[in-house]
Amino acid sequence: MSEFVDLGIELDSEIDYRALAKYMVASEKYETDSIVKPEVVIKDAAIKENVLSGYAYEHPKLGEGRINSSSIIDITYDERATARIETKNTVFIVGPTGWSERPEDHPFNN
Repeated sequence: MSEFVDLGIELDSEIDYRALAKYMVASEKYETDSIVKPEVVIKDAAIKENVLSGYAYEHPKLGEGRINSSSIIDITYDERATARIETKNTVFIVGPTGWSERPEDHPFNN
């Protein structure tokens, strides 16, 4: 009830459940002291000298357009060969065909 009061939600208020769920999930993440990095989709991606470059969509600070990332911390691939590329402040998502040059360790290279 105290969280509802903090949000200005009264007993007879209508609730946007999606907004409430986002708020609650964000609250749980902050309680664990983990920093949540934004995920940004990128196409025409290439990695050179441990830096990702390509066309980013809706980056929260840089907007939309060509970017060069900070140094890459980690790269993982899911079962569909979608890459999650973690940098200091952002996690970039590259689809299986979103590469202009695939990395050497890309699953499609095998």
